[in-house]
Amino acid sequence: MKEYIDDGYNFEEADDEEEELTFSSIGEAVGNVMDFATQFRIMHEKTNRSIIEHNREEITAQYGEHTDEEILDIELARREIKDCAECKRHCLHKHCRDKNHEYTIISETGEISKKPCEFWRKQTILDGAEEAHLPKIFHGLTLQNYQADGATLNRIKQARRALQNKQNLIIHGDVGTGKTMLACILAQELIIDRRVFLITLPKIMLNKDIMSKEEWRDFLQKLSLMQVLILDDLGAEGHSPISDTLLFEIVNERYTNKRQTIVTTNLPVNADCESLTLRRIFSRLTFNAYELTLNGTDKRKSAI
Repeated sequence: MKEYIDDGYNFEEADDEEEELTFSSIGEAVGNVMDFATQFRIMHEKTNRSIIEHNREEITAQYGEHTDEEILDIELARREIKDCAECKRHCLHKHCRDKNHEYTIISETGEISKKPCEFWRKQTILDGAEEAHLPKIFHGLTLQNYQADGATLNRIKQARRALQNKQNLIIHGDVGTGKTMLACILAQELIIDRRVFLITLPKIMLNKDIMSKEEWRDFLQKLSLMQVLILDDLGAEGHSPISDTLLFEIVNERYTNKRQTIVTTNLPVNADCESLTLRRIFSRLTFNAYELTLNGTDKRKSAI
């Protein structure tokens, strides 16, 4: 080993023998990795052969003659089915969280296909509805629970398509016509792949009064950036210059960032609206929006 000193720094020059040892060590390491990979492959093949031979007779009796590869696929699929059955019986199974939320189906002839796990889907919607602060009375409801005539149902289906295409939705209607219920039903269809949050203007104003400046700033950012925001019963509480200005700030941020908003209201959204700020608000909300009007009597009274 040779050593040089230059300006206070030590430099070492390796001897040729040490360099050869270094390269030899690397070669041995690479060889060891290759040996391990080979051993792992051999072990994996032995395991697969064992699975095939152990299950060949049973699978052939149930699904008919198949190649070794098909027998292996069927047996692994049967294990996935068992996992998802466990998921349905008890709680959200790890299989359905990790395997694209699908489970396996095997036909009478051994054909393998996939379908979404309904348990996972329902559980995800219920969890999302809780996180979104949707009223508990509407958790898990679908359009099958919503009573409407044929013409209204056709318009609702158009509204559903608009939401799936990330358009805004404005639902008009008198008291008790089912605006909030419908908004929650349609929003729960989006919860699978989008974050949803429901709030009323009085709740926003209350939070402004009780939150610290930092909490309020974070809360406004959450409302502005939420993927789907439901502004429920807009106008039922009346409005003031302060509340209108605050609402405009939220809506304008969502408009600027192309965020999806669902509004239920009994306010007019046209030029006849008495407040200039409200007209500016609805101008932004109605951009790229589907408007749905619900008519009829108070559903709450008819349910008594």
